[in-house]
Amino acid sequence: MTHWIENIATELAERDVEEHVIASGTSISGSIHIGNSCDIFIANAIGKKLRELGKQAKTIWIADDHDPLRKVPYPLPEDYDKYLGMPYSVIPCPDGCCDNFVEHFEKPLLTVMDDYGIEMEAKSGFEMYKTGVYNDYIRTSLEHVDEIKEIFNEYRREPLADDWLPYNPICDECGRVNTTYAYDFDGDTIKYRCECGHDGEMDIKSGNGKLTWRVEWAARWKIFGTTCEPFGKDHAASGGSYDVSSIISEKIFDYPAPYPVPYEWITLDGEAMSKSHGVFFAPEEWLKIGPAESLNYYLFRSKPMKAKDFSPKMAFLDFID
Repeated sequence: MTHWIENIATELAERDVEEHVIASGTSISGSIHIGNSCDIFIANAIGKKLRELGKQAKTIWIADDHDPLRKVPYPLPEDYDKYLGMPYSVIPCPDGCCDNFVEHFEKPLLTVMDDYGIEMEAKSGFEMYKTGVYNDYIRTSLEHVDEIKEIFNEYRREPLADDWLPYNPICDECGRVNTTYAYDFDGDTIKYRCECGHDGEMDIKSGNGKLTWRVEWAARWKIFGTTCEPFGKDHAASGGSYDVSSIISEKIFDYPAPYPVPYEWITLDGEAMSKSHGVFFAPEEWLKIGPAESLNYYLFRSKPMKAKDFSPKMAFLDFID
């Protein structure tokens, strides 16, 4: 009986693709744990197996570091709530040990990737916006806003407003990105209003804003030529992110949606892992109690959608044997 990773790689290998790009991504909203880093481990394993089958394949990891802070992660002080709504990329490091918030939470993960034998190219959403990688995709999205709105409305109870645009500027008054509403555009200039009371304009070339998630995800697939992507089961729900982004990818960006590999979340002692409540277990912590191979075994011994509960109190010696 072949392993599920082998089955996926074999199916992908049969496709007429010059190079497979297995994408993974993580929101840098706090500590990266063994639950939300599953994307990386699964993507790496699929890429490795494809190369063993003689195919060109690479694994990329995109840090979603331009998203807004929605909850203050553990163990940050409560006064960090003043940064709620601001992109992670502009928030300062809580301990003054790194350049910013993003580096503070990225570094522990990136420093152990070699220990786990993970080969990946790291990308930054913030850098992609700032360097103009998304500019043409923003323009295309604005030009096709009616079609995008129609796609969204098929999966919504309440239709989007007539003047809705698939883009959120960063308010140049309060610095927040999840409190702005873009309602008009002229070329590269977008007009918006913010809940703070500010009315403003911004140039998409400034990088001071971002596409709404499901449009951004679709754009990213074409940008990188993604052929396969693992993601948490929340994105895989019927009418969820993957379904909507797939239609946008094909109809707006003329790109086929990648092969999906949804996975079940990992619980910690029966409790959902939460960065805001401090309920999580990180890959670097695993190395303190067991070898890297044991985490790979834990993640890959059962199919991705099978429920997994991790307990540091489990019989690790038996498990490692």
